[in-house]
Formats: sequence, structure tokens, C-alpha cells
Amino acid sequence: MALTAGLEVTHGFYLLAVDFFILSWVLTWLGIFRTRAGGWRIWPPISISSFFAYLYHRPIWHVLVPLLADRMGLSAVMFQFIPGTVIALFAGYIMQRGYNAVLQAGRRF
Repeated sequence: MALTAGLEVTHGFYLLAVDFFILSWVLTWLGIFRTRAGGWRIWPPISISSFFAYLYHRPIWHVLVPLLADRMGLSAVMFQFIPGTVIALFAGYIMQRGYNAVLQAGRRF
């Protein structure tokens, strides 16, 4: 977004703003995990799936948006926002569990 707005991404104020944004989200999530919401059972599966979802969300979206977004009556962005993210997390969970099983099988030898 900054590149299309004509902002210089190496400018000190831009980098400071980005760092502040990231720090604010880190502090927000640390605050949330100190409350009762931090004990919800949904966090471990999200944590397990997060790495593979990070790696493969764009290829998953690239395949699913043309197939499902129009059928669901959603724009590409809205599809990626809710159903696409849930699908990427679910696929990431399955891939991570499979990777863990491969590692366990490799340790037996």
C-alpha cells in the first residue's frame, strides 16, 4: 500500500510507524492472553496451523478464489478475509499434523 501511495518505505518516520504498529499488536495480544480469553481451547489449533497457513495461504487463495468466490457472491478480498482464512488455517493444521507425523516416523529409525 505504501508503494502505491508514493511513500518512501526507507524513510525513518515510515519505519518508525510500522514498528509502532507491530509493537502495538504484540502488546494487545499479550494483554488478551493474560485474560480468561487466553485459556480458550481454540488457541492451540490456531497455533499449530499458523506456520503452514503462513507459508501456503496465497497458493490456497489462488486456487480457491476463482473456484468459490463468485459462487459465494463475494469479492476476492471478502473471500480471502473470512472463508479463505478459515480454509487456509484448516489446511495448515492438517499439513502441520502430517509434518509432525513424518518427523515422528523418522525418529523411530
